[in-house]
Amino acid sequence: MAITKAKKQETVKELKDKVEKQQSLVFVDFTGTKVKDLSAIRLKMRENDAELKVAKKTLFKIALEGKGMNWPSNLQGEVAAGFSYKDQVFPFKLLSDFAKETGTVRILGGFIGNVFYEEEKAKEIAELPSREQLLANVVGSVGAPVYGLMNALQWNLRSLVYALSSIKK
Repeated sequence: MAITKAKKQETVKELKDKVEKQQSLVFVDFTGTKVKDLSAIRLKMRENDAELKVAKKTLFKIALEGKGMNWPSNLQGEVAAGFSYKDQVFPFKLLSDFAKETGTVRILGGFIGNVFYEEEKAKEIAELPSREQLLANVVGSVGAPVYGLMNALQWNLRSLVYALSSIKK
């Protein structure tokens, strides 16, 4: 069934809004993927302030070019876009894990901001730790010297307590 011109314009407007709000955007080829699997990935994305949108490639192209972004020429197959509005790495990670799990989805590339990353770079981005993991590493790195100093200062007190305890016995 053909899509009406009004519906296409509405879809392009919606896509332009999503492109404007996005922190990152990942394109995947979902040829052969079951609807049940797509529904599951949509739910996971919604829970993390992201979403998966399926539309015609020409509508994606119009929306991207309307925002000054170049349409990548290597996108083949049935294309869906994962938009993230919070964490830049999240859609890359989630869709990469989903691709490994199902074997039917393939990451084609993606944008972080206005910069496009080809398939190989997109897979490398998917391997990066999440924002929360990086923040935890920073906090751990900052806290480690303080923890070491605290243990060094407490060591003398512990030694004194152990010495007094052994003298008491």
